Amino acid sequence: MIPKLSEAFIRRHATSQSLERGQDYYQSGSVTSLIQRGKELSAKVEGSEFEPYRISIGFNKGGVTSVFCTCPYDFEGWCKHIIATLLTCLHQPDRIEQRPELTELLAPLTLEQLQLVLLKLVVHQLNFDQ
Repeated sequence: MIPKLSEAFIRRHATSQSLERGQDYYQSGSVTSLIQRGKELSAKVEGSEFEPYRISIGFNKGGVTSVFCTCPYDFEGWCKHIIATLLTCLHQPDRIEQRPELTELLAPLTLEQLQLVLLKLVVHQLNFDQ
């Protein structure tokens, strides 16, 4: 659960149009994945593109510290996808899947295994960017 998350907090970071559209996305169930690893939350939100938008939200005990969305929104406040994600966290916290932090998952790997993981990630990212 993200500390200090409220509708008032979300409203403060959104334009009225983004808030309205984010509420529509939340209510229509467009947030398809919510995964928390420590102080990071990642989500996928169905939108107008074929691939869902990817959202990343960082937080600490004081609340939200960072937000990112892969959509092209570049205006005032947060985009509708971030708003839909936060509304889902606020109203449906049971949808958040808890997973171990990446450092915890990577700690037992050998140097060779880490190199293999890194190479696979680079190849995947190169294919994704094309």
